[in-house]
Formats: sequence, C-alpha cells, structure tokens
Amino acid sequence: MAPWRRARVRKAYNMATMPPVRPRSWQRLGVRVAAGFVAVTLLGIGGQVLLSPFTYERIRAVSEVGPPIPVEVKGIREPLLLYELRALTGRYPRRLPDADGRSGPEVPVSLPLECWSIEGKAVSPQRLSGEVTRLGLARLEARLDTRLNPLANVRLRLHFPALAQRSEDLYGKVLAASEDGRAWVVRIALTSVDAADQRILEGLLRGDSGARA
Repeated sequence: MAPWRRARVRKAYNMATMPPVRPRSWQRLGVRVAAGFVAVTLLGIGGQVLLSPFTYERIRAVSEVGPPIPVEVKGIREPLLLYELRALTGRYPRRLPDADGRSGPEVPVSLPLECWSIEGKAVSPQRLSGEVTRLGLARLEARLDTRLNPLANVRLRLHFPALAQRSEDLYGKVLAASEDGRAWVVRIALTSVDAADQRILEGLLRGDSGARA
C-alpha cells in the first residue's frame, strides 16, 4: 500500500476511535474540575495522597481511604469530593503512615484562639474567635463558631493565659471540620511555628502549664 494511503487509513482509524466531541460547556466544566483538583491537591500536607472520585472508583477494591473531603471549587456548584489514601491491599499491600500518629500524642488544653483564613496570598480581614481544646506537637483541635473548609490555609494566634502573652503568627492547614451542636470542631495541621512558640507548645505537652519561651 502506498505511504499516503497508509496515512489516510491511520487517520480514518484515529477519527473513528476518537470520543465524540462534547459541548463546550462540558469541556469548560471539565477544565474547572481538573484545575480545582490540581489546586487543592497542591495544598495537601506532606505525606498525604489525595484521590479524585474518578481514581478512587477505579481502585476502590484494593484501597482504604478516609472519609470524603468536600472542597469548594470556583465555578462548580457542588463541592468536589477528595479521598485521602490510607492503604493499598492486593498483591502489593502497603499502609501509609498515619498523619495524626506522625504528630505525636495530644493533650487536652483550653487556649483562646484567633484565626484568619488565607485566600491565595491575601489574609482575610475577618477574624474568627474560638478555643483550642486539644494540642499536639504539629496538630491542634479547636472549636469555632464558623466553618473552615478542609485544606484551607489559615493564620493563627494563640493566647497563653498562664504566661499572660499571645503567640506570634502561626500558620496551618485545615484537615477536617465537623459540626458539633452550635460550634464547628476543626482539626488544623501546623505548618509554620515560631521557635519561641514551639518551645511553649512543647512545654504544654509535657504538662508544664507555665512553660516559657
């Protein structure tokens, strides 16, 4: 067969096997979903593996995941659900290190909290108030009047009553949020802590209520 005929046959085969062209509105929606998924997965904590619903459905039989994480994506009405991969079974089983286990033990505390959400590089002017109820070396749990979206970046300030002082700016990422009566229980991973504040947190974990920087 002449080369030009082989090329024509290949072209015809490729065109015949191509998926039908979807309306442009569908294409735009697909782009938004893909862009939103890339954006939020870039926000994951070190060691996290986040799956899209498409991927999760294909490995459901050999995977163990955490509860779905609803994430707001611009341009899409319904939240995008992500799944944190915890383990794989089957021929090559493997379990990922537990995120909470990596942060060490937690202790009950009562520390007033101020919180600001971060959008891009801009810190929201709206200040949220709450209380830290559990504290770990790299995690905390707080009660807030307002819900924070999972994977959102936040700026925090803690008040240490025993020291009569406030922390410097701490930064973190929301891991989960659940409603409890009239308040929201929010788990936050600390991503940046001042050295002096780190020493105070370590003192609180040791049970030293008067821990000093």
